[in-house]
Amino acid sequence: MRLRGVYFAMVTIAFGQVFFFIAFRWNSVTGGDDGLGGWRRQPIDLGFTQLDILGNDKAFYYLVLALFAVAVGVMAALLRAPFGRTLLAIRENERRARFLGIPIEFHIWLSFVISCLFVSLAGTLYALLSNFADPRALRWDMSGNFVIIAVLGGMRSFWGPLIGAAIFVVLQDYISSQTENWMSFIGLFFVLVVLFFPRGVLGIIRRKVTS
Repeated sequence: MRLRGVYFAMVTIAFGQVFFFIAFRWNSVTGGDDGLGGWRRQPIDLGFTQLDILGNDKAFYYLVLALFAVAVGVMAALLRAPFGRTLLAIRENERRARFLGIPIEFHIWLSFVISCLFVSLAGTLYALLSNFADPRALRWDMSGNFVIIAVLGGMRSFWGPLIGAAIFVVLQDYISSQTENWMSFIGLFFVLVVLFFPRGVLGIIRRKVTS
């Protein structure tokens, strides 16, 4: 909570690696390198009836879509609430926000907890999608992918990470089908975006619309 910038990122990655090695080595609980598998989505038993939401692929797709819409709505509501405005104030000028009497560390901690709730929801749905949980999802390069996605779309906009995720997935699928060195091309593209378009794709679109 007290670290900022590069130091915060390094400590976060370090904690992620700690949990990765725990998951990788704790074979009796996590399955180790083989991960957790051997299950499949089952209908939800309510006692008096069963809902085949998880077992049916089409129904599961619409369930994920509905949960995504709810998550986006909750995020938007949080940003418009006083709590979200306070986070924006901390982001723009932490020292001024501290002088106003805002408990900086508490707000940062709470925002971290809330973001982890959304990540947990996404991870649960992803495990249900593939009927498999891989400890490699805890590796540092997964955190790097999230950073690339946010920067590509635009970190200072609400819809930026969503646009960045779409671009990243399309580029990853297309380039990986053409060459084994697809990570080099994505890395080069990321460097170019950081150097010439620091506000991401959405920032470019907004600049052209306003100009």
